[in-house]
Amino acid sequence: MGEIQQDPKKVLLDVFKNYDTAGKGELTPIQVQILHGDLRMGGISLPQVLASIKYVCASDNVVPSELYDLLQEMDRRYFLMNDLRWEFSMMDRNNSDTISEEQARWFVQAMHGRHFSKNRWENLIRSRSVPGSGISLAEIEVLLCDIPNRLENQQAELDAQREREGNPF
Repeated sequence: MGEIQQDPKKVLLDVFKNYDTAGKGELTPIQVQILHGDLRMGGISLPQVLASIKYVCASDNVVPSELYDLLQEMDRRYFLMNDLRWEFSMMDRNNSDTISEEQARWFVQAMHGRHFSKNRWENLIRSRSVPGSGISLAEIEVLLCDIPNRLENQQAELDAQREREGNPF
């Protein structure tokens, strides 16, 4: 028996059109989240979707030519989060769905290695609504899954060096 051959680009365009209910030629983050949730049980959180779009797409909405790469990035985060949930639960000895700031920092540092961004970590800690409380996986999931930006880290190191030297420029 012969197999039915489908052009992958046509299939992807058909999928895109099914979720582009308004016919605008672009998908919103919510539409992409629903699409991915239909492909992968549970999907990923909206902050992860937004981070994926920021990483892959030229704007805040998704056009057909970006969909394949975006789904690849969302899948990377999806499968990584499946592993990270288990590791997080091993640190959560009280079953409180939180870990200490020190444990969370170690977790993020372990993920990013030498590309760990002290500035991004400090920004996250400063932005918390209840400083000093336990940190949930949801608070650090995007940071854990983000691919470290070497340029951002180098700039932070240069800024720190200038600050130590007393040179603002």
